[in-house]
Amino acid sequence: MPLPKRTDKETLERLLASGKLTPIETTDIQQSHDAVAAGNELDAHQRLRANVLYEEKYKLGEERTWAGRRRGHSWTDELVAKFDAMPRPKKPPGK
Repeated sequence: MPLPKRTDKETLERLLASGKLTPIETTDIQQSHDAVAAGNELDAHQRLRANVLYEEKYKLGEERTWAGRRRGHSWTDELVAKFDAMPRPKKPPGK
């Protein structure tokens, strides 16, 4: 399931806030963030670099997963599944 789209500014802010960037990466990302804050758009190379750092190198996108539940499933579906998985008695009690 694809995650909701995030803006370039959100991506850059999360990268800077993560504290995982090297000094060179921090400088590049800070320059890109300053350009976006000034009203400019990122070029394709800057956007690709930010997305690669965000998704692949530091895996910051994994923090946005939703507790393993899929759309359309409710808590009752999970409870029913857990109940159905429980062991059942072989005979009625008292016999």
